[in-house]
Amino acid sequence: MHLPGANQFFAFVWGSRNVSHTVVEVARLTSSRAIFDLNARQFVQKAAALRAAGATAVKLAAADLMEPELEISLEESGVNTLWVEYHPDLFPGTSEVFLHRLDQVSARCACLPILSDLDLLHHLIQGQGPIRTVALKGNEAAGFVSGDSIGVLYSSAKEMFRQIGREVDVVIWGGVATPEAAAAFLATGAKGI
Repeated sequence: MHLPGANQFFAFVWGSRNVSHTVVEVARLTSSRAIFDLNARQFVQKAAALRAAGATAVKLAAADLMEPELEISLEESGVNTLWVEYHPDLFPGTSEVFLHRLDQVSARCACLPILSDLDLLHHLIQGQGPIRTVALKGNEAAGFVSGDSIGVLYSSAKEMFRQIGREVDVVIWGGVATPEAAAAFLATGAKGI
């Protein structure tokens, strides 16, 4: 699936305790997006609250993507965009297992990987699956990140896309450091969270 909505956007990631109509409405009023960072158990527990709040986007860890209750929670929550953060050291299976599951869930909603791993990115764009948008997370961002900066990840990704001849939207996930750097990425067509 393709990234829904505007060509360029800013989004803010909120914790599970912030799931509310107020946060969703403030995001709408500020022309940004609200993404709620949950684990699989929280997603199951908060499905009704997400629907009541009008939330449309959730972030999960790659391991949470494997949970069998995920499809039920998607249906109950009304969420239509699922951001999935993959880090090879934290995923219990192979990258092929992750990509297969990502393709399965993408049949139900926009399922967008957040990657710091160039090997997985290369594997993903070699395939012909439904993923047409990826988020790149460089070492400027918080949490488990790449050893590479967002500039290295972005330029490597763009070169891979050019060589393969595949159209893939790129989202910058996390810090970009300066307003000038953010403007430079946006000028090349990147989106930002």
